[in-house]
Amino acid sequence: MRDVQEAAWWVDTAVTRIRERANLAPLESEQLGECARVMCARMLDEADSATSRGERWSATVGFISVTLTPAG
Repeated sequence: MRDVQEAAWWVDTAVTRIRERANLAPLESEQLGECARVMCARMLDEADSATSRGERWSATVGFISVTLTPAG
């Protein structure tokens, strides 16, 4: 991916697709959506800062785990 913003977009898109297609209970769907919201916010803050310094960044929020490694 080109940048952290694009990676966050993919996380949000993937979770949206899961929520639309999986047979989740309403509470599960809501919780997964909240996890995605928190993860994307962390990515745009913490991950963007870390990767701009050339550092690898990882986080887990609920059932969502993301690791970003800067190119180069």
